[in-house]
Amino acid sequence: MPTETLQSDAQESPPLNEPPKSNRNIFLFVVIAAVAGVIVLGIVLSSGRSEPTSAARPTAVTAPSNAAPPPKVLPKGSPAPPLAGPDVVNGQDFNLESYKGKPTLVAFWSSTCSHCLTSMPGIEQLYKQSGSKYNFVSVGSGQKINAPPPYDSPEAFIKHAGLTMPTLLNGPDNQIGSEWGVRSSPNFFILDKDLKVVEKVEGAVPLSILQSKLQAVAAAS
Repeated sequence: MPTETLQSDAQESPPLNEPPKSNRNIFLFVVIAAVAGVIVLGIVLSSGRSEPTSAARPTAVTAPSNAAPPPKVLPKGSPAPPLAGPDVVNGQDFNLESYKGKPTLVAFWSSTCSHCLTSMPGIEQLYKQSGSKYNFVSVGSGQKINAPPPYDSPEAFIKHAGLTMPTLLNGPDNQIGSEWGVRSSPNFFILDKDLKVVEKVEGAVPLSILQSKLQAVAAAS
């Protein structure tokens, strides 16, 4: 009789290696939560890499329709652009066409350019020394501004540089400069006897270089 009681108790006790039911529920909840977290993280990352909407995308900036065209480029051998207008130094009308038959130096300067102020007195000296061998004309840019003389106006610049050669003034729209492809000052153009471009010299250069270029053009004519 005691033996039967012991066997009955052994059949009713759970196996030793089976975890309690409450522990299985906790483990299942942790797994589900981890999977859900991975899914949510993937959604967040993918939305962060999404393409911006059309409203957020930068738009190209277009130049206004009335913007000034870029200056032209005068190839070597091309005819010089027209150059005519009032000669503010001598009080006469000037036309480049009257310079045909001799090498010509066209000098562009600005009244606010310090390099121009040091270069143009030398050009004036070369103009006086050359006599009738070469032709010279200068084209000035600038307007009256609040600055120390002679940078305050083209007229003050002309007086300070002592210019007596024919001189035209470029308008505020830089029309002459644009036609000649002038972006800065000083600029010098060497023309042959047919008023075709031989060379463009940009920036302040020694006077001897410009003189030698004029001599070379005269020798080749």
